[in-house]
Amino acid sequence: MRQFQFRVGPENFALIHVSLVPDMHGEQKTKPTQATVRDLRGLGLMPDLIACRVLIPQPLGPETKAKISMFCHVSQGQVIGIHDVSSVYHVPLLLREQGIVQYLQKRLSLTPVEKPTIMVERGEDIQRRWKDMTDVIGCVPSIARRLNFLRSATEKIATSM
Repeated sequence: MRQFQFRVGPENFALIHVSLVPDMHGEQKTKPTQATVRDLRGLGLMPDLIACRVLIPQPLGPETKAKISMFCHVSQGQVIGIHDVSSVYHVPLLLREQGIVQYLQKRLSLTPVEKPTIMVERGEDIQRRWKDMTDVIGCVPSIARRLNFLRSATEKIATSM
């Protein structure tokens, strides 16, 4: 990858490092990310963005973002948090909200794509309807798990009597 970076030039290459940020008893741990970025730097690779995967529905905390930024030598705008969302289709929206499109446009000298207003409105309508639908669908497995738990608990009580 390092040779490829030199071959194509820095204006044609962006390295996005994806790292897991474990959540231990409500505290997001940054040491694994710091260690992997240090290893990357040892290989001669400097991440342009650090995408932090958090395995809980809450976003990456601002203090965690600041800590990763400070110890990995990138700006806070270069630290992106990716937390659990109700659908995989929401991930691009989450990334867009955190400014990844603007960062990559600037970093790679990309010209913005002009979108007709009608297409933007249609896309936003589809996004809103999809989000409403998946929020409802996301509740169903949770309810089903609770019902299964209650059913098995009731069966255990019934068999123990």
